[in-house]
Amino acid sequence: MPDSESAQTRRIKEVIARRSATLFSQLQRTSLITQLPLALREAIVEELIGEFTERGLREDGEPNPYGLEVEEMIDACDLTGVRSSRRKLR
Repeated sequence: MPDSESAQTRRIKEVIARRSATLFSQLQRTSLITQLPLALREAIVEELIGEFTERGLREDGEPNPYGLEVEEMIDACDLTGVRSSRRKLR
């Protein structure tokens, strides 16, 4: 799982680099999104939601393939703490 999380973190960084230089500079210090403070992950999700609405929807309002990828990035930010809880149980 760490490899996919690491790949997901890299992909999130690519998107954030295009959208927010300030936020991107804060992301440079981490290799795993879920290790960031909740407030920073919330800011990342806000940018990802913007990316999703701008580039991730088909004309009929359904997600296109890129939109599905962005949804996965949003999930990887783990705003609910589900992933963190699972790691603690292992």
